[in-house]
Amino acid sequence: NSHTKAECTKPRVFKGPCRICNQEGHPAVDCPERPPDVCKNCRTEGHKTIDCKQNRKFDLNNIPDKLPEEAWTIIRKASNERDLADFREGVKVYSKAAPLATFLDMEKKLREDNLKFYIVALEKNPEDTFSLIDLQGKLDCKYVVGYYFSPKPQRANLRERWPASTEENMERLQNAGIPYDRQIPKCSNCNEMGHTMRFCKEERASDYERVEIKCVNCSEVGHRVRDCTQPRRAGNFTCRNCGHVIPHHCTTGLGQVH
Repeated sequence: NSHTKAECTKPRVFKGPCRICNQEGHPAVDCPERPPDVCKNCRTEGHKTIDCKQNRKFDLNNIPDKLPEEAWTIIRKASNERDLADFREGVKVYSKAAPLATFLDMEKKLREDNLKFYIVALEKNPEDTFSLIDLQGKLDCKYVVGYYFSPKPQRANLRERWPASTEENMERLQNAGIPYDRQIPKCSNCNEMGHTMRFCKEERASDYERVEIKCVNCSEVGHRVRDCTQPRRAGNFTCRNCGHVIPHHCTTGLGQVH
């Protein structure tokens, strides 16, 4: 039976050179000269990302270096101008300038300075491919951080997720973070983490039906009219140029048959 490469039930045969050593006979994943894996979470060698329990190591190269006082000035200015984008950037700059400062510390400082932004910890359903990570890199926090102009929910869809009081929000902020990609692939075939569908060992799930190809000339399934070997049924076709019903023989002009 005809089938595609994806539908083939025989063991996959690797063809071509390895992209690491340029030798024939094996893919890069099986190369004996393959360098050690570097964890995408903590950026150290010796283990896979899916097994890592260390804090996330953020790339801060694109965040400017400021003193804590200078960074807080950015936050204060964003608050006065009610500029959410600048406030988000200010939080990143301040976090780099004061790496031990938590979301709870920032919220307390916002209230002390009577600024217009509020850092709120909301309930959120966990997702496989994302992790809630706090400013110090702790993984899998329970609550998601949001920045708002009011200590009370302004939209109906936030009410059930909103903390009941200021005290509850302060408690939640100790275990709250921002959603980040786990950097771990999820298979679309078996829904397991750690590999893609290409390397899935489970039987391929077929959740779709192949479109049936049917010839409009002979009404048989499996080929198109352009590949049909049966005589053309002239009555079924009309020249788009002159209206003749005899296909491929129009003498009036360059017509197309349909």
